[in-house]
Amino acid sequence: MLSPLRRERILRQLSLYDVRSRTGIAVSKLSLVERGIESPTNEEKKRLAKALGIRVEDIWPPESEKTRLPVAEGVR
Repeated sequence: MLSPLRRERILRQLSLYDVRSRTGIAVSKLSLVERGIESPTNEEKKRLAKALGIRVEDIWPPESEKTRLPVAEGVR
């Protein structure tokens, strides 16, 4: 399964090198972010979204919108 960032990059037919030239973020970091090994900073998220022509929320939804696992009753 592709990460949202990689999916958006591939849909736009961009290589990691293309994204690097648009964002200034190293290819090695981009690869780690796409694989979920590292998280981008908020500034990097903005640069990535701008480079792909999308909103930050299209790739990284706010915490309140992420799926949360239900907590069993009586478990603390």
